[in-house]
Amino acid sequence: MGGRNAQRRPQPVPPPASDRLDSWKEISAYLKREIRTVQRWEKQEGLPVHRHVHDKLGTVYAYKAEVDVWWNDGRARLEKQESIPAVPELRLVPAEQVVAGRQPRHHCWLLLGLAVAVVSALSAMVLALLLRP
Repeated sequence: MGGRNAQRRPQPVPPPASDRLDSWKEISAYLKREIRTVQRWEKQEGLPVHRHVHDKLGTVYAYKAEVDVWWNDGRARLEKQESIPAVPELRLVPAEQVVAGRQPRHHCWLLLGLAVAVVSALSAMVLALLLRP
């Protein structure tokens, strides 16, 4: 009745602790990039990052061997992507809302300030006339 042992799968052997990067800081230093770049690569490019899930915050870690394979597979693409400057997101505004390159909300503040100045000036004039002997 050796069927039980025959169905057992060998457990994968985890890499040694020295092969493990235990934070975003260590991962980014290993790849010689900024932390935000490495986090973006994890989300958009599939950088192999593992997580320990805790009650409030999780911790991240990665294995150097997995990162090396990922880097070697996509290095040319990633380096080309980094050489292209990021284009800021542009928002289109209807032409009738644009006056001298500003959006209407800027004019609202300007008009409000102007209205306060006019009311203040008129109030001062009325007060001056009323206090005249």
